[in-house]
Amino acid sequence: MTGHVAGRRVPLGRPAYLFLGAILISTLGATFGLLGATAAIALAGGTTDGGLLTGIYLATALLAAAVSTPSCPQLCARWGVRATFVGAQAINAFAYAVAGGALLAGAPALPTLLIAAPVFGATTGTSLVVRPLISQAYQASDSTAHSYARMSVALGLAAGLGGLLAGLALNAIAFGWGLVINGLLTVPLVLTVARVAPAFEPPAPPSARRPWRAAWQRLSNDPRLRWSVALGVGSVVFLAPIMGFVVPVAEGLRQGSAIPAAGLLIASFAVGELTAPWSVRYAQRRSTDLHAGQVAGALGGLMLIALAACSALMTDRLELIGWVLVCVPLGIFRFAARALYVGAVADADGPEFATANFAAADTVVMLMAPVGTMLFGLTLEGGAVYVALLVSGACAIAWNV
Repeated sequence: MTGHVAGRRVPLGRPAYLFLGAILISTLGATFGLLGATAAIALAGGTTDGGLLTGIYLATALLAAAVSTPSCPQLCARWGVRATFVGAQAINAFAYAVAGGALLAGAPALPTLLIAAPVFGATTGTSLVVRPLISQAYQASDSTAHSYARMSVALGLAAGLGGLLAGLALNAIAFGWGLVINGLLTVPLVLTVARVAPAFEPPAPPSARRPWRAAWQRLSNDPRLRWSVALGVGSVVFLAPIMGFVVPVAEGLRQGSAIPAAGLLIASFAVGELTAPWSVRYAQRRSTDLHAGQVAGALGGLMLIALAACSALMTDRLELIGWVLVCVPLGIFRFAARALYVGAVADADGPEFATANFAAADTVVMLMAPVGTMLFGLTLEGGAVYVALLVSGACAIAWNV
């Protein structure tokens, strides 16, 4: 099993604050993009097919992310880690702006977003592989898990504020503006990483001629990495889907308007994410990253079952209040498990192999993510939100235990 590094409390310098501020702005835009895209697709599918079509869109993006991930070490070896991140973020921003402009011009939502989904997924997948290393370099931290958890404060603030703002704004304006706003708010992150030097340059991994084979060999040769991958798979298959399905789930809450309710749910998850640095530090003092992540995953499953109970037993606004109260601890356990997964993968073979480890691990995790997404979407088609939550929660507990 993998160990962990507790991480020194390194004071943040100006580059770190600039990076975290840019991440906050970019994540604020990503919330607008998520709500805008999923709301447009849910509206196109109506009450009968909204969940299924949302699942197809999300699964398409996740599959594209999985396919692109093994090539990330090769791109980093050729262009550098920072340049790879900048390029992926720039293409992502351009794609969102173009897709949003097309929706505003009257293009049909479903084909437009399904065409754009592979670009969204490929650029996001590449960015997710190198983002923990970029964050660690700007924060001058010796613990990937702790630096990622500290970045989660910025992510949580942005998602919370973005959920509330996007829920209110997109209830009054066209959904295409959500995608355009996402593209525009990614620009500060691109400029920051391109122009501001971190405390140290993230080391570029060795290039592999056959990236898929290289990823498979890393997984085959390192049992610690395989266990870390199992932790990540459980998180994306059982805990993560609800966060992509906030619009169909909010419709299942029987609220008068689903978009503000969906934004409120995102904000509730984000409140839990804000605690990531403290929850991760607490977990690391008592266990390895891997074992602590398993506990967090099982507790997250328990919160999904609690959400199912709220949906089955409560109605109207009382139900929404119950969801908000349970979504906060769900956010705590979900994002703690994610940060601990990141730390377990980074420390599996030593820091010099971190990028290659992330590429190998994220390939499997992202290949499995569409499975959870499609199953959650199909279950929602039955019209009972609590069924999807009950099944996901029970599976999360069984998987991690």
